[in-house]
Amino acid sequence: MPFGKAISLTRAHTNLLLSDEAAILTGWAACQVWCAQQDTTKIGLVLSNTEDLSGSVASALGSDVVDQLVHHNKFEQDGVTTLLLTEKTTGNETASVLLLLGIPPERLSTITDHPHVDACVLIPRSEEDLEAYLRLYPKSAKVELKDVDDSQQPAMTPEYHERVNWYDKHYEVIAHAHLQPGNRHVLGARQLQICRYCGRQHPATTFNKEAHALPLLIGNRTLIDALECDACNAHFGSVIEDHFAKWTHPFRTMGRIEGRKGVPSWKSFDDQSRIEAPDASNLRMWFPSGDSRRQLDEEANFLRLTLERQPYVPMGVFKSLVKMALAVMPPQEAVHCEHLKHWILDPVHSFESYPYGPLNVYFQQFSGPTPTIGLTYWLMRRHPNSDIAPYLSFALQFSNLMLQIILPMHEQDKSFINGENFELGWFPTVAGIANHEETFGPTVRKVIDMSGTAPVKGDQEPMRFRFESREEILQSEPADK
Repeated sequence: MPFGKAISLTRAHTNLLLSDEAAILTGWAACQVWCAQQDTTKIGLVLSNTEDLSGSVASALGSDVVDQLVHHNKFEQDGVTTLLLTEKTTGNETASVLLLLGIPPERLSTITDHPHVDACVLIPRSEEDLEAYLRLYPKSAKVELKDVDDSQQPAMTPEYHERVNWYDKHYEVIAHAHLQPGNRHVLGARQLQICRYCGRQHPATTFNKEAHALPLLIGNRTLIDALECDACNAHFGSVIEDHFAKWTHPFRTMGRIEGRKGVPSWKSFDDQSRIEAPDASNLRMWFPSGDSRRQLDEEANFLRLTLERQPYVPMGVFKSLVKMALAVMPPQEAVHCEHLKHWILDPVHSFESYPYGPLNVYFQQFSGPTPTIGLTYWLMRRHPNSDIAPYLSFALQFSNLMLQIILPMHEQDKSFINGENFELGWFPTVAGIANHEETFGPTVRKVIDMSGTAPVKGDQEPMRFRFESREEILQSEPADK
């Protein structure tokens, strides 16, 4: 079963342990995918022989992992905790997915049929063990890692590899997903409904509305948050998300991003110019002759637009990105972010509410074909051995935009607040494909200070597009008809 698809079956198995050195790594990766899809954070590792720890497990996962298992009975990676369990403790722990290493057939059912166990992946030691397992679970799915043919992968620039290596060195990803239509996932669906932001539960609050972990206005129709109460949902929509909507409006129109009411149209303040998207594949533009907001370079086939924004509060934009990061943050990390929850729930945007700055958004707009569906996020935590990177960083990609922030963490980043220098490399994007920028044009990169608390009026966004051909359409009606 390829890992790109949802693991809907509750029983799975790998190749034989003795014939496939990657069997343990394969099974463990399958459990991690299942955890991500089911919004759980614990894997139970059940061994038939403790000698496997110093042998097979150490070879597959590394000696550092084994040391943590031996001394602490667990280890954490990418927001998932792997617990070392025995047959006696399996039912007492909260791990709902089990990785079974060489468990004999006669002992399988007592482990896998426990009511606390929702899924398991068996790493069989022999053909006989696998056959016995398949007699118990004939619909078990086989999981295996597939080698990637490097010749089929696009060549990347040296700068792209430098950025990837920088992030590998300084950060670990603790939450990540690529969201596409049709693969609905509910965060917190298996938990008691206590609002992750205000901490209230029924009857002090209600959970009747469908809350989106990331805003619907950027195309998220699949990632739902069951732990966002109705009161917080209403607050976020009016106090912070509205500012994010106004700031991103030009990008969402030109990127043809469908929100609650389809792709938003854009209209100039003087009602003379308009842009509409009749569907996700086409744009219609109306600009009067000589309008300085539209500049056409017919020789280079470039169109330059200057699009106006409705007034917005910069701090509201930044808070909206912080809220997204908190929505997908693993619970064990969220306990360190109570100050951020209080901050985004404050109805007033003021520096005094949380004196931290600057609130920078690291902005990248890359050229080329526009992906109109799907969005991707990464939440990253600093590696313990890094002393130059901020503690938490959140990156969001939708359409041709990459937005990244440093989450304000005054305790963990105290040295940087006190004046020490820090680094944050530009997050890798599709623009790192060799010849991409030569073909489609350069990436726009800028750091935008969103610390402001007063409404920004008259703001404009310059945009540049390459086109293959154009057709002039004469229109006698006013642009606002």
